[in-house]
Amino acid sequence: MECRGSGFPCSRREAHLASSLQPERWQTFLRPFEERELETQIEIALYRHQTERKLRQKNLELKSSNRTMVDRELRMIELKSEVDALCVKLGQPLRYGYAPPSGKV
Repeated sequence: MECRGSGFPCSRREAHLASSLQPERWQTFLRPFEERELETQIEIALYRHQTERKLRQKNLELKSSNRTMVDRELRMIELKSEVDALCVKLGQPLRYGYAPPSGKV
């Protein structure tokens, strides 16, 4: 059995693996290889895939946390502005320095 017309012998498992991959990916299997080499390459590919998936998940978690913190800070600015607007209405000194623009009291 040949691996995709390469002229090199391969096992059924290797042939199945090579035929199931996209054409640009199976080109890496066109050289003669040992069974252990193939197993090592598969282990590396699986480890890389798992690691990339974990990184994507962690990135989503970090984006979510960041959005939550930014939203909280924006809300704090709104609340401080409201407190300062009330201070202006009551004739008291500003507490936070977020006075509304002139004419918006």
